[in-house]
Amino acid sequence: RLAAVDRVAHQPSGANRMVDRAEQAGHRHAERELPGRLREPGRDGREPGPVILQVGFAWAQSEQELLAGARRWKPTQLPEVYRDDIHDPAEMQRLADERISDEQFAHEGFIVSSDVEEHVRRLRALADMQPSVICTQLIGQADPMGTIRVYGERVLPALRERHAEAVR
Repeated sequence: RLAAVDRVAHQPSGANRMVDRAEQAGHRHAERELPGRLREPGRDGREPGPVILQVGFAWAQSEQELLAGARRWKPTQLPEVYRDDIHDPAEMQRLADERISDEQFAHEGFIVSSDVEEHVRRLRALADMQPSVICTQLIGQADPMGTIRVYGERVLPALRERHAEAVR
């Protein structure tokens, strides 16, 4: 998996997805191994660019409501929807529901949780990797305004405590 990440990391358009894809693929040590590899010159001798991490997130008070509002993003965690000729959204969703449990979807790729501390913990882990940028994407439809409020009142202030220079 890291070899594939190495190839993608040194392509200008691929740097924004390789870490979350490694983590989604179940690479438990991505946070320890990838940053150094991303800062090394590629096999072609090109200097690495900025390290851009991307993560989708969703929050709502109810786990049931939360999963229902974010489930449409589940297929994006399947590698085959990017490499195979699967273009029917219903088929993508069927495959995702068949291969990825709700627990995996919520806690191994995207940050999908009603627990604010889970959001803080997972975002701190990304910040600890010292990327150039962390891009967050609100994927939940259950309570988007509540999510923005919770992030503004609780998540971002908690992150600022430890990573003041990185949180703007």
